[in-house]
Amino acid sequence: MGSVKLTNVIKRFGDTQTIHGVDISIKDGEFVVFVGPSGCGKSTLLRMVAGLESITDGEIAISDERVNELQPSDRSIAMVFQSYALYPHMTVYENIAFSMKLAKVDKQQMDHKVMLAAKSLHLEKLLERKPSELSGGQRQRVAIGRAIVRHPEVFLFDEPLSNLDAELRVQMRIEIARLHKELKSTMIYVTHDQVEAMTLADKIVVLNAGRVEQIGTPLDLYKNPDNMFVAGFIGSPKMNFIKGRVAVQTPAEITVDLEGNTRVTLPRINSGVKEGDMVTVGIRPEHLQVGEGEGFKLTLEPQVVENLGGHSFLYSQFGEANVSVELEGVYHNDDLTPISVFADINNVHLFDESGKSVK
Repeated sequence: MGSVKLTNVIKRFGDTQTIHGVDISIKDGEFVVFVGPSGCGKSTLLRMVAGLESITDGEIAISDERVNELQPSDRSIAMVFQSYALYPHMTVYENIAFSMKLAKVDKQQMDHKVMLAAKSLHLEKLLERKPSELSGGQRQRVAIGRAIVRHPEVFLFDEPLSNLDAELRVQMRIEIARLHKELKSTMIYVTHDQVEAMTLADKIVVLNAGRVEQIGTPLDLYKNPDNMFVAGFIGSPKMNFIKGRVAVQTPAEITVDLEGNTRVTLPRINSGVKEGDMVTVGIRPEHLQVGEGEGFKLTLEPQVVENLGGHSFLYSQFGEANVSVELEGVYHNDDLTPISVFADINNVHLFDESGKSVK
């Protein structure tokens, strides 16, 4: 059973507190991703689970056992680092088998475990090579293989794909997702790349400045962000934000005045705002449609068009707000003439002055 529970976990370095009372519950077999910008505390949290960083306060339990005082080797975890951390003088076989050799595992059993790991990672033909003879993706697979043979209760991944190029990152994402389905082990994965988080995770933990902003499934966070930070971090390109003021409020609707005499009327759902309050309207690039459509209209001033073949991105201005639009196929606007886009009110988000979602 590889469950992990963090209860009111706090970390201080001297007088500086970097982790602020974090509570996270991870079920056995879950793939959980810690995501957030650089410096948000995601790697520090992972290192505390691993035992590589001490805990100032709170509790960490693995498989319902408190591990605060246990050494990393006693926590039944295996960690895969960004830097691979392979022994350059050893072959692939020797790197994968190293922990078993230290534990004096029987040679026949060690061969069996190494071959199983190598087969699952497509490394069978590379076992006699040294790390210097491998590509970045192959080295990372060796590092994962070294973790697999330990049969840990929990796998920890600390930005394992950051050193790879774009194509290799896609391949390795697929490999890691496949491995999780095969092994059915608990995995905690740290990344700053929200695309990795969205494609790999059963559950995402969004961190900001050492605090948990929201925990949920990828689609939960995409469709129902708790605040502007989560809304802006999940999704690529990020959600568009346009400032406005509540003009009219009825029991059923909220009408918001935006710049340029544009009015938006949205269904009212536990708004918590009143007439005259400053608010922010959020619209994802993929929920804007060029030309005629249902919903409310925005007139944009195009600045840059990125044509990627299958789809295009239009970057534009609406008053003081930067607005991006995702379009299917190739889009031409060489003269950068103003255009109208429509937004479906069912896909529009509303945030109060503090940044908290009110719709």
